[in-house]
Amino acid sequence: MRLKRGDISGPILAILVTLLLIAIGVAIIAYFTFFAGGTKQPVISITGQPVAYKSGKNNVVVDFL
Repeated sequence: MRLKRGDISGPILAILVTLLLIAIGVAIIAYFTFFAGGTKQPVISITGQPVAYKSGKNNVVVDFL
């Protein structure tokens, strides 16, 4: 089989497709990391030491000192 001018062989085509898919993946990750920003969910910050104690017969209270 003789190659014609401008033909791309199978391995070269496979490498190019692989590089294209990697570039698309990197672009998607970069978009969600840098351009989309952080999540809008609030962050819970607990300061102090949590203490659980029994209040009454069946109630358990968690308090922070």
